[in-house]
Order: sequence, then C-alpha cells, then structure tokens
Amino acid sequence: MTREELLKLMRTRSPDRVAEIAPPLVAAARTMPRALVEIALGADELASSEARSLILNDVEELAIVPIIEAPMPPSIDDRTLLAVAVVDAELALRNKVVVHLERLLEDKSRIHLRQFEPKPEGAAVLEARRVCDDAYFLMRRLRHPELSRQDGPDDSESRHEYWYMHGSDGFKDQEIARARKSGDWARRLTLTDVNDYHAKHVDAPSPRPVK
Repeated sequence: MTREELLKLMRTRSPDRVAEIAPPLVAAARTMPRALVEIALGADELASSEARSLILNDVEELAIVPIIEAPMPPSIDDRTLLAVAVVDAELALRNKVVVHLERLLEDKSRIHLRQFEPKPEGAAVLEARRVCDDAYFLMRRLRHPELSRQDGPDDSESRHEYWYMHGSDGFKDQEIARARKSGDWARRLTLTDVNDYHAKHVDAPSPRPVK
C-alpha cells in the first residue's frame, strides 16, 4: 500500500475499514526483522553471523517482537544472545522516549480540550493543561509503571494528579523541576504541598486548592 492509498483510507471516516488495515500494516513492518531473526538462528553460518550483527547493532527496536515471538533456540548461547539483544533494544528505545519527554517538559503550550459537560456550581476552575503537565505524568508512568492510575476512592495516583492540577502553574513548574533535578518521579503530592506553596507565593494566580 502506498502513502497515497493509506491517506485516502484514513480519510474515509469508516472505523471498520481503518481497523482492517492495522494487521497487514503490522505484519509488513515485521516481515523483514522476523526474517532476519530466522536467518540469525539458521544453519548458514556466514549469513547467521551477519544477521546477528545486524540484530545486535543496527535493527534496534524493530527486532524486539520478532525475537520474542520466535521459537526458543535450542542453543544456550543463542538464547542468551537474543535475550541481550531484546533488552538492549528496549533500553535504547526507552532512552529515546525519555529524551523526547524531556523536550516536552520544556513546552508550556496550553492544551485546549472541548468541554462537553458543564462544571458543577462551585467547582474549582482549572486552567487548561499544558504540554509539560502531560509530559510530567507520562514520565512518571515511564519511570514507575507501578504508579499507573487505578479506579477507586483509594487510588493515591489519582489523588496525586488531583493535587498537581489544583496547583498554580508556578507550583507545577516547581514540581517538574524538582523531579528532573532529583530523578525522583515517584513522589506523590498532598494537599499540604499545594497549600504550602500558595502560602509562600501569595501572588500565585488562581486556581487555588479546594480545602
């Protein structure tokens, strides 16, 4: 499928047709990396050596899924080699994501989302989120997957997000700077953190935290 054909399909406004294209797209993207893994585990020693070199040094994240889905090699050395390749590729990809999120942490542009439901009377009015705010939460998820939000009244991550979003931009910037400097992305905020900041920064703009 060409780019033009794909563009045309994406503009059909037909979810079923768009969904149908996902499996062949994924299959096409993995065809060559999968073949490379098969060659690396094959009997042709010269081809196998070259394929392994590509997997370890050049193919990067494209080899992760084909290696994981490949049959377990009978050779202990091969099993270890492919495990190293998977972890190295995953860490390299993770580092790329971190660098990308670091750039977004500098982006203070507002995210203007459509409001479909009116706010209850008396509810705190929050400023539109910024790109850096979303990047902050994404970095937390990346660094600490165990912090993913859970539905329910006892979800401490939801409470952390609540207190973060009820602080001023200055408060959020302070928290982002603290996490970046210390490398501690797991710390959870409380109402005390928000109130302490606003007590020291009386000129901080609304919204103020709900007490």
